[in-house]
Amino acid sequence: MMSLTLDEAEVSQITARLPDEPVASLDVAAARLCRTRADIVRQAVEDYLPGSLEYAVLNKGRVLYE
Repeated sequence: MMSLTLDEAEVSQITARLPDEPVASLDVAAARLCRTRADIVRQAVEDYLPGSLEYAVLNKGRVLYE
């Protein structure tokens, strides 16, 4: 699966509320990987959605991006 880059797709900004513990883990990961929080969250969403059962049910098995 090839994911879309920010240069290849329109982007939207979202806001999410998370408990402090996952945010602290996110900050540690971002620092270790020299990436931003947004980069890590974006990759996590891209990795999660195509394999999730809920995603497949909501989209009736269609592949939304290749």
